Amino acid sequence: MCDNRRGLNYIARWETSTLDYKWMITNKGEHIEIETIPRRSLISHVEDEKLFVDKIYIKWKSGKRLGSRHSFAGQRKAAEIGIIHEKHATLGRIGFTFLIKTRHNPPNVEWKDLIEAVTTNRTLGTRTMISNPPSLENFLSDTHNRRGRHIRHILNQPMRYEQENGCGKVTWFIFTRIIHISTSQLTLLKSLGHAYQSTKSLKRYRARNICITRN
Repeated sequence: MCDNRRGLNYIARWETSTLDYKWMITNKGEHIEIETIPRRSLISHVEDEKLFVDKIYIKWKSGKRLGSRHSFAGQRKAAEIGIIHEKHATLGRIGFTFLIKTRHNPPNVEWKDLIEAVTTNRTLGTRTMISNPPSLENFLSDTHNRRGRHIRHILNQPMRYEQENGCGKVTWFIFTRIIHISTSQLTLLKSLGHAYQSTKSLKRYRARNICITRN
């Protein structure tokens, strides 16, 4: 359930705490998980507070299914990017979500290096290092290739809801500005899930065989 209660106005900026800043990306099948190297090197400035980014994920689903975990106005999109922070002393654990929609052309140039890097080896569990990752401002702000749009407009008026999970309570902010990538770029990301789907099919096959053997 979402609402628009106050509690977050906008993200002033992102900051990296070191020049030797990298992304370590893990292929999880139907999503990729990005860790910052070194840890706590990416910081979100939210109003007067600093939030250390714990991890970033990009989530989709195989085939023609809509892959976003979250929705806006009851509608899911093709994929989503989430930014999860370490627990803050006063704000708690905060997550940001940006929904992703595909367009035929042009490709999102800010995603080009990431997609090329992670699809070089599509094996499930593969870890890939990007030594010169894009800034999050650029990564999130290419909407229909309008590069001049200020990041504050991209991050305006998020919807908020709270979720309980294994890590405790997370307050999610869903930003209404849609990020666009090309259809071909999403197809490449979905190719990472082929090994994941094969693994799930193998587990189901083994489970059926075990049941048949026991009977």
